[in-house]
Amino acid sequence: WSIAEEYVDYDHYDDIRDYVDEVISINDLNDKNSITAGCNLVVPYYREDTDESSNEGWSRSTYYQCK
Repeated sequence: WSIAEEYVDYDHYDDIRDYVDEVISINDLNDKNSITAGCNLVVPYYREDTDESSNEGWSRSTYYQCK
């Protein structure tokens, strides 16, 4: 849950559980208990662009190594 709390964006998710479900789906995990120390996760996040030529709010992902 601490990973979700760090990256969740409530402008794009109604609830933190929705975000956790997306992380589980993206990483093809059976459930949240599959996340263990040392694993690598793809974590979605949204960024705000100041460049008008870019897609504002465009979704990105990053790799997160579980601790």
